[in-house]
Order: sequence, then structure tokens, then C-alpha cells
Amino acid sequence: MTDTSTVDSLPTEVTVLTDVNVLAIALTDDHPAHEEVYPWIQNGIDGPNVFLVFNYYPLRAQYVMTSNFGVDEVAARNAIQSLIRSPARIVNATETMLFEAYEISAEKITTSTIRSSLHLHERTRLIT
Repeated sequence: MTDTSTVDSLPTEVTVLTDVNVLAIALTDDHPAHEEVYPWIQNGIDGPNVFLVFNYYPLRAQYVMTSNFGVDEVAARNAIQSLIRSPARIVNATETMLFEAYEISAEKITTSTIRSSLHLHERTRLIT
């Protein structure tokens, strides 16, 4: 069960972009960090935020789920297919976007830092 105090404290009207590991954790119900990251994803899919997924993430997240987290292949595939069918926005990862994401990652930015430098939307949060 998600802690509603965490959900209530999440920012609204922002764009959420995760790394592939956070996506895999959010889609793995029994992962120890699931409760921490899933509200961000849920708010981007069902709530007031926009959740962006780079087009190569679904296959990579499925691999991480099955290889690293021990998720059954069928369960992982079903979770990924649900994500693809959700209101999440699948976006092409351009060279510029990837370089800027790596730069942000190198700066060790916390999840509470608003970044607009990805040029995706005015308010973007990178969750790593």
C-alpha cells in the first residue's frame, strides 16, 4: 500500500523522466524500493504529471526485471505491456537528450531538483 503522505508531497504539473532502473523498480511490486519510486510513476500515469519513457526503456526494463530482480518473464512482459498501453508518453531518445541526461546524471542531482535543460517541457524532473 502506498503511503499517501508521500503521494501528497509529490510535485504536480511536472514532467517525470526516470532512468531505466527506476522504471524497472516501479514495475516490480516486491522490490524493496518499489514503494519509494512507484508514486512518481503513478502520478505521471494517473495523476497531474506527465511521465516520459525513452523508446528503448521498455525492453531494457524487462531485461532488468527478469535478470536482476528475478521477475517471471511473463509477469515482466505483462507489466511492460501495461506501461506501453498506459498514458505514459513514449519518446524518441535523441542524441542531444541523451547527452543532456548524462550531464544531469553526472551532476548527481537529487530527485527534488527541477530541470528544464532537457528541452522536453518547461518543468522536468529526472529521477535516478
